[in-house]
Amino acid sequence: MAAVVKPLDQRAVIVEADSPTCPEGAWLPNTNSTLYTNGSYWITDTNGARAELAFTGTEVWFYADKNSDHGTFNAMIDDGPPTTILGYNDQLISQTLLFYARVEPGEHVLSLVNLDKVLGIDYFACVLQSP
Repeated sequence: MAAVVKPLDQRAVIVEADSPTCPEGAWLPNTNSTLYTNGSYWITDTNGARAELAFTGTEVWFYADKNSDHGTFNAMIDDGPPTTILGYNDQLISQTLLFYARVEPGEHVLSLVNLDKVLGIDYFACVLQSP
């Protein structure tokens, strides 16, 4: 199945890379104002490293880079079935949409699990649920 490519909705809000829960030790911060949105980025090369973003809303986007040292990772909403995504590209491509999901209104958790090699986190965006 082809990857879903959805442009960022005007109603979406940007969630900084330091907002998800990233266990200490497995994830390292990196900064580069020209490559990453607002200069923030998290990276891991630990197999099984998990990052989670809790949000209350109806849509979520995950942006990161693709690079020659990157491998595969799983993205899951609310511990549902995983979507395995390849983060590899022979040359660096930054600020790339890697995952998008539309969900029922309510509280959700987007989980990312590194399966091999390197996984980075640039930023997330969400359409928040109106009260």
